[in-house]
Amino acid sequence: KNCKILIGPKYNIINCCKEKKIKKNKFNLLFYNGGGGNLRQIYNILRFFLKNNSEIINKIKLSIVLGPISVNKKNIYRLAKNYKNIEIIDNRYNINNVICQADLIVGSAGNLVYESAFFNIPTLLFQISENQITCLESMEKLGHYFILDKKNFEEYKKVSNLIVSMLR
Repeated sequence: KNCKILIGPKYNIINCCKEKKIKKNKFNLLFYNGGGGNLRQIYNILRFFLKNNSEIINKIKLSIVLGPISVNKKNIYRLAKNYKNIEIIDNRYNINNVICQADLIVGSAGNLVYESAFFNIPTLLFQISENQITCLESMEKLGHYFILDKKNFEEYKKVSNLIVSMLR
């Protein structure tokens, strides 16, 4: 009843140790939905993306962070069995080294907003919950220009096509 919710940039906790970026041959596309949430949308996006973009699949490494309390992990694992370029990061609490190696990030607009801004990585963000809704001007000041609503996250075909456009 008397709890004070500490959210937003003023209360952000971020590990400010910058990792060295490793040179690589493939473009690293990272999906990160935070510590929890339903992975159904990410699964649908990935499945459509992989099925319809065979010409660029071998040029991309797909990294998917599965949070400790994420739902529908088994679908992601099943998908990864069929594609050798999918890396699953499961139950890791410090993912700075994963985030800083990404070339493009797709995920929810939680702490990822600050982490990707810190590492200066282009990010496609989805405002999944009420506390992630932030004024666009504030997001632009952090360098984020691709912020979509939760309902857009459900439109996996359009999201997949947007990701392909961002890769080019």
